[in-house]
Amino acid sequence: AVISLTVGMVFCLFTPVNGGPDEYVHFATSYMLSNEIMGIENLYNDNQVLVRECDSLIPLDRPVEYDAFSFRDMYNGLFTGTEGKTDLVAVNARFVRVHRQLYLAQTLGITLARVLDMGFIPLVLMGRFFNLLFYTALVWLAVKIMPVFKTTLALCALLPMSLQIAGNFSYDTYILAMALLFTASV
Repeated sequence: AVISLTVGMVFCLFTPVNGGPDEYVHFATSYMLSNEIMGIENLYNDNQVLVRECDSLIPLDRPVEYDAFSFRDMYNGLFTGTEGKTDLVAVNARFVRVHRQLYLAQTLGITLARVLDMGFIPLVLMGRFFNLLFYTALVWLAVKIMPVFKTTLALCALLPMSLQIAGNFSYDTYILAMALLFTASV
């Protein structure tokens, strides 16, 4: 669990916003679900989501091109708040139409960040961190109940690609963790 959280946090912190595979789609979907949790009526338009003005810094309908300056922007954004930009604005977005449960952890992270009035980068990191926590908890449970080959299962769970997925917005985290848990229980 310690290795998973440590290496996973490296991916959380050093992957630029929308730097993960299709992260913009998963972020928009999680944000839409966070709106529902917070009682904010979502737009009934298939290609827009309401976000706080401070969270509308990047497009949510296409991948973002990033470079060395993206890392600087991540670092500079770590210690920012909403700067009063909490009014909701509609932004174009792409969503994933899957079971809502697949986004539970990252949606709770976004919601908590919004309740605590955190800025955009801390909000992204909170969603990623909750996703990583969820993954780590399920992997720990899988290793715990696995009767044999615990080390092999743990090593599979600690592969860089697995931790990169767990440290970003993606429903693949849930699917991967549940597959490991299923493998351990059979």
